Amino acid sequence: ILQGERDDSVPAAHAGMLLAGRRQFPTKLVTFPGLTHFYKVAPPDLLPMQSMGLETPSHPAVADAIADWAS
Repeated sequence: ILQGERDDSVPAAHAGMLLAGRRQFPTKLVTFPGLTHFYKVAPPDLLPMQSMGLETPSHPAVADAIADWAS
């Protein structure tokens, strides 16, 4: 489970509930401080809906976490 801590679409608490619901399965929760729903860095004063339109690349740490899981 990957969770951006500045995700205004899916609150971080939902990732915790998903993790709890998978207690019988091997599941890892990885959180990314400061990242939005699309795992991008947004300026602190950016409104939630504006963060959905950021055209910057997703943070590379997310791809690293996915590659780590896949291997």
